[in-house]
Amino acid sequence: MLSPCESLRCLSIRSCPGFGSTSLAMVGKLCPQLHHLDLSGLCGITDAGLLPLLESCEAGLAKVNLSDCSNLTDEVVLALARLHGETLELLNLDGCQKITDASLAALADSCPLLNDLDVSKCSITDSGVVALSHGSQHNLQILSFSGCSMISNKSRPALEQLGRTLVGLNLQHCNSISSNTIESLTENLWRCDILS
Repeated sequence: MLSPCESLRCLSIRSCPGFGSTSLAMVGKLCPQLHHLDLSGLCGITDAGLLPLLESCEAGLAKVNLSDCSNLTDEVVLALARLHGETLELLNLDGCQKITDASLAALADSCPLLNDLDVSKCSITDSGVVALSHGSQHNLQILSFSGCSMISNKSRPALEQLGRTLVGLNLQHCNSISSNTIESLTENLWRCDILS
């Protein structure tokens, strides 16, 4: 039996093809005090593998990078919001195609400190943008919807609402948003750097 490493706060396991769900459960038991977790590129991990790790982190996760973990679903984000919503500041879900509007609604309801969110290439629609704009997070500064082709001009009021605190907004490859909407957002959100 290995004893827990109580001092480890940051853990990065990136693009390791042999690292799967069984290994994650062990990490959770060994590293209960994690604040920063980077598992980007671990396309083999599943919800069932990651949930025990999230439940084992006692200190409260602040920064979580799950980019390109393509098998993860809303279940993980809902658990993250429920278990770590009070401490979560950064969440990167870039390339997690199974993540939907349900995740944005959960983050909006439970993550008041969230200031950096990347849901690029996720299955986000206008409804998710609206849900996020009605949320409790008043610190959101960086937001990326790059490659979210289901976001359209209907999201403009919600994006303007979110833009009150944003300093960076990425709308690249959002092909359903017109250039007129981008121009309007650029004009109204003058403090925000908009990539389109």
